[in-house]
Amino acid sequence: MLEKVKKDIQAAIDLPKNYYKRKRPYQLDESLELGKPEPSFSYPSGHSTRGTVYAMLLGDLFPERKDPILAIGRNIGWDRVLIGKHFPTDIYAGRVLARAIVRELKADPAFQHDFAEAKAEVDERHTAHAVSEVGK
Repeated sequence: MLEKVKKDIQAAIDLPKNYYKRKRPYQLDESLELGKPEPSFSYPSGHSTRGTVYAMLLGDLFPERKDPILAIGRNIGWDRVLIGKHFPTDIYAGRVLARAIVRELKADPAFQHDFAEAKAEVDERHTAHAVSEVGK
């Protein structure tokens, strides 16, 4: 399901990047350059967007672990600020974009079907694991 989501959301990430065309921090201050140059613009952060989308969906799949999953999702992207690939506002914008993407995904019948299948698989595995633990 997440592989399909990754493909489905790429255009929503690329559209604002190509509209705003914000340069990356290392393009404005060469002392910030670490690693290879990025092939896309800075705003919004694709890492932050994808990380937040995945965290929101995984939190719905694993509600008993939702808070720590969402915390990890919130933190995705900050390392990219530290290495000069993004501004903090790129990360925040990625989070906002992610919320809008998830809202749209949840309204899509095809996604609802895929999510229901994923949830059923998670529930089945959880039940099987619980049964095997009882037998120990």
